[in-house]
Amino acid sequence: MKVLFTSDLDRTLIFSTRTKLQDVAYEGIEKLSGRTISYMSKVTYTQLSELHNMLDFVPVTTRSLKQYKRLTLFQGALQPKLAIVANGGIILREGIVDEVWQERMMRQMAALPLLYEQLPEQFKGDFTAPVVLEVLEMDNLFYVLKVDGEKLEHQELTRFQSQLQRYGWTCNLQGKKLYVLPQFLTKGLAVDYIKQQSMYNWHVAAGDAALDLPMLALADTRFIPQHGELAKDSLLHGFPITPKESSNFSEYILRKIITTIKNKNEKGEDHDKSII
Repeated sequence: MKVLFTSDLDRTLIFSTRTKLQDVAYEGIEKLSGRTISYMSKVTYTQLSELHNMLDFVPVTTRSLKQYKRLTLFQGALQPKLAIVANGGIILREGIVDEVWQERMMRQMAALPLLYEQLPEQFKGDFTAPVVLEVLEMDNLFYVLKVDGEKLEHQELTRFQSQLQRYGWTCNLQGKKLYVLPQFLTKGLAVDYIKQQSMYNWHVAAGDAALDLPMLALADTRFIPQHGELAKDSLLHGFPITPKESSNFSEYILRKIITTIKNKNEKGEDHDKSII
């Protein structure tokens, strides 16, 4: 049975100091300025190691290429054959950028009614000055605005979204970060491209936020953590919520995947897409 596992990273498989659990053993997997900032539970680390030769694991993240490469776990022995970064804008094959996909993205960026470099002028006047605290450029594909959530008014955000849509862009607010992206730039688009390259008997996906929905929609089986943004808006998408949080969630879903693959392989069920 050939299995594809596409998963978001932050708050799905890996966690920050603030979101990790106190009673769980963790492995530090990312450092910034000499300080460990991201962790994976040791059980999850072991499970991913076991799954390495059992399926095609594809990390699918909104992180920039530079931010993704800080994750030491995926640069060494557990480097996946494929990885999707920049919310679908960049695909890595054995750590090398897929040039065919890159050219496709650049053509679509060049066709936008409002170009990437022109966009900052657009959002400068759409918010009161103290709202946007910092603007991060993400691989010349999209922006992340760090905002003051207490000062950001719903009316301003709605008006900004409406303005963006006129020019082929959209935005998504996650906590104190406002993602401003081209409408075509989705995790689902990149995952679909990968699925066209190979036939899979079973596609399982995991994610916690609205930006994961296009990827989750393509899967046969979906896992959404109880702590995630999508768990709060479950009526909007209709996908079931896994009643687990933080690294308890990652350990639970990987155990489910491992058990399911082993059981199906023992029974010789190569083409069964039944949901676990």
